Amino acid sequence: MTIYKCTQCGVDFKSYSKNPRFCSLKCKGDYQAPPIDIDKINEMYIGGMSQVEIGEKLGVSQKSIFKAMKRHGIPARVAAKRDQFGENNSSWKGGEAGYAAFHRRLYAKYGKPTKCTQCGTEESKHYDYANLTGNYQDLDDYAAMCRSCHWIYDKKILNIKHMREKL
Repeated sequence: MTIYKCTQCGVDFKSYSKNPRFCSLKCKGDYQAPPIDIDKINEMYIGGMSQVEIGEKLGVSQKSIFKAMKRHGIPARVAAKRDQFGENNSSWKGGEAGYAAFHRRLYAKYGKPTKCTQCGTEESKHYDYANLTGNYQDLDDYAAMCRSCHWIYDKKILNIKHMREKL
């Protein structure tokens, strides 16, 4: 075992390895990290800039900024809650959404139905939202129905459509 001097921190350390340069993985990581002025990072971060903005300004990645802040004990802010509902969501499909998406929108807007708008019953176990005119995008074009009324309503609409096709 030989005594070596750490390239990063200058501490003497013992090692069985041949020509080690660092006393620890932390010192190796600090040595390999891009040279960043931590006082400048702290000043910009306290000034309200985000880690991404600081990285762009200093020519390094956000990850490098985050690691430098962590290494020097600068606490990161909690990410702000962003509005991801409706058109603000990157996955928003609007009118091209599927059947399930329209129904999720209904449940988000009106909640779970508890009464049938057709027969007025409140004792059924299951209620569904039935589309009234075929305009699925319009959330006001739905009515809460018990399963039996929904089935009867859909059967009437299907028969009307079928009769129109025959004419």
